[in-house]
Amino acid sequence: MADRIIEVFRTIVEKRIGAYCDPYAHQVKMFEAFKKLAEGEKDVVVLLAPCGSGKTEATVVPYLAQYVEQKVLIPKMIYATPTQTLLYNMRERISNYLKTLRDSKLLDEELSKKLEPEIEHGLDIDPSYLIPRVTISTYDVLIYAWMARRTIPNRPFTTRGAILSSLVVFDEEHLIQDQYLYSQKILPKFIGTIAKVGVPVVVVSATLSDQWINAVKSVVGDDRVEVIEATNNSINVGNLEVKTKDGDSLILDDAINIIKKVVSEAVESREDVLVVLNTVEVAKRIYDEVKGLLENSYKDKFVVLVNADDVRHLIQQNKNVLLCFLHGKLSMIVRKSREKVFEALKSLRKDGEKTWSLVVVATQVAEVGLDYSFDVVITELAPPTAMIQRLMRGGRIKHQKARGIVLPPITINKSDKEDIPSHYVYSKDLMKYSLDWIRKEKQKLSTSNLMNISFLKKVASDEYDHIAQHEKDWVKNLVDKAAKIIETSCYLPPLITSTHIKVMERFKLRLDEYVVLHPVQKDITSDNLEDLKHDLTNYLEDLKPMEIIGRSIRYSIVIHKDDKAENYRVRLPEVAIWPLPNGVGIIPYLKSLRTKEVSYLKLVRNGKTWKIDEPLYILFGKIVLLRKPHNYVEEVGLVEVENVEILMPRYRELR
Repeated sequence: MADRIIEVFRTIVEKRIGAYCDPYAHQVKMFEAFKKLAEGEKDVVVLLAPCGSGKTEATVVPYLAQYVEQKVLIPKMIYATPTQTLLYNMRERISNYLKTLRDSKLLDEELSKKLEPEIEHGLDIDPSYLIPRVTISTYDVLIYAWMARRTIPNRPFTTRGAILSSLVVFDEEHLIQDQYLYSQKILPKFIGTIAKVGVPVVVVSATLSDQWINAVKSVVGDDRVEVIEATNNSINVGNLEVKTKDGDSLILDDAINIIKKVVSEAVESREDVLVVLNTVEVAKRIYDEVKGLLENSYKDKFVVLVNADDVRHLIQQNKNVLLCFLHGKLSMIVRKSREKVFEALKSLRKDGEKTWSLVVVATQVAEVGLDYSFDVVITELAPPTAMIQRLMRGGRIKHQKARGIVLPPITINKSDKEDIPSHYVYSKDLMKYSLDWIRKEKQKLSTSNLMNISFLKKVASDEYDHIAQHEKDWVKNLVDKAAKIIETSCYLPPLITSTHIKVMERFKLRLDEYVVLHPVQKDITSDNLEDLKHDLTNYLEDLKPMEIIGRSIRYSIVIHKDDKAENYRVRLPEVAIWPLPNGVGIIPYLKSLRTKEVSYLKLVRNGKTWKIDEPLYILFGKIVLLRKPHNYVEEVGLVEVENVEILMPRYRELR
């Protein structure tokens, strides 16, 4: 089996990078650990390896090799990521692995088709409930399936059985963090719990803290967890030189000038540039400026990349100055197409001389799964673990000389430098910690340290300790309750009973919630409730369910809880509210995607805000219909809409 794994690895990697390659030491250890998991010698394997060191291959190759060898130890695999971002990119990668094995005659056509990965992102019309041999899903889909909150109707044991017969891979755990460490404390308890009942688990990351690993060990036992750490002296990457700009904040206009200058110089040298910002608002402003610069400077050579279909043709036509905008407020159909751009360009780079310059303006979505090596990475200051993930998108190719630039938090308001959009994403305290950290540690941001797992673990552990110092009592109570429910999930069978449902519905993986926003592509101006419902129903009748999903956008809702106030506060795009006469408004949503039945929540205007007397949680996970946003362009995303605050009663279910 060991020789077969090495053969499969070499076949896949040689096709992927165009050169013969032996596995790294940490990959070989992961190959060996796969057998330990399969035979029950270990319950959990934690693979700590820096970005660009072949973590995906280390976990996927031994699974595929057992089918090549025709000695299947673990029949299924669930590859889970913390967000929906780049799910399609991962499916494309695994599909390419299967094609390579078919072309090499290591897998036959029929078996290869059975192993083709399917995606489950939580909005499936006809979900497969984790039953296919290979599923790529989010953490949420996997965990709520275990809790029997997302299962085949009246057949919850089927989904539980699918998980029990799978190798479960948790990739990029660092992205599930929140400013209270709630999710980071819940996940180790869940992983330890499913591992104890026989699910083989692999956790993969570059920036895991010692506290997180110890939390898993406390559930399953120290001897049941194997930790594999990559050694930086064995990994063949280029060199990344990082510089930082001093200051507590940076005015947007100054940031634009810096970025435009760097981009201009890089494009002249046919270099690829990644710019990562903390908010969509700032990213859109900078994207527009960079787009204007490249349009004016390169005219016929410049093109905005919308999808991967035309990449090869465009470059052959000398359209070799490429711009791409990547963020979390793109519709699913656009995101799916855009994520393939990077695989297409990697294939072209492997086939011949690189003749283009790619500029990507992105938000935090670039921290996960973006398997492309940039010559220049510019990042806005972020928590250290996130910043490291961004910087390591540069210099990933052997002998590549790359550079990174860290900018202070960007402010849009010239008259108020404390008004920093990043504070809506990361807490002020965490951003202050990040500023102090970069000032103290900037000299250590070298390739040798960024590829050093000991350094990365210390960074993650120190960050964890800092956040833990400010733990809130209400968060601690929520963590304790969630931990008890997770433990109960092992002993309370997933029966469709009122008792089970009542217990499991109290579990939350994250502190925030989400809705799915569908911008209506039609001007509907009815101000009568019945007419409005009729017009929306007619609009939906012309769309297939997959079109509705494909043109929708996942949107996180943060519930603000003020102990002194009588209400919770949430923010939604202003276009989610359809105004009616007499200061009344509604939020229309789909009760059922299959039947396209439209329902609604009623609101009343309350000064500059809206007030609702019904529980807003009815909307969570539902598709909300938006009024057609002004100047909305699907290829750019839902980036230029105003938000509105909604007040709702403090319902017990949300505490």
